[in-house]
Amino acid sequence: MGQFLDETQVNSMCEIFFNAIHKSDQRKDLNFKYAEENEQDEDDVDNQNHQFMEEENEMEDDLQLTISEAFGTLFKTHKHQCKELLTNLFSSLLPEYLNDNAPFIKQKFGLYVVVDLVEHLGLEDLGEKIDDCYKVIEKYAGSINPV
Repeated sequence: MGQFLDETQVNSMCEIFFNAIHKSDQRKDLNFKYAEENEQDEDDVDNQNHQFMEEENEMEDDLQLTISEAFGTLFKTHKHQCKELLTNLFSSLLPEYLNDNAPFIKQKFGLYVVVDLVEHLGLEDLGEKIDDCYKVIEKYAGSINPV
């Protein structure tokens, strides 16, 4: 495919992606909160709402995993324009998503991003961060949860 975006365009795209992830997390949190508040209800409408929210959360998970794939594509095609993206990933998103207490789907997102970082950027572009990436991969290599 080749390079077709400049660094400003990549940064703008990534800002959109980060906002989409944030809004997606907010929607999921609202759904979880509603489910907890209405857990005791036996009403058919509430059961249908609960099922709908579970399906909506699955779609949010799919959206976030698609964004992780978009990050991977940017690493592959525009690695020299991803400096700001790398800073944002390593300073906020990855520590939050790769935390042991994070939900499985967030850890999966983080692992996908880290694997793409190593595959497409390598030592040349990651520098000292490559050791952190290898530690993440090593941690999940022995996991009983397939991702």
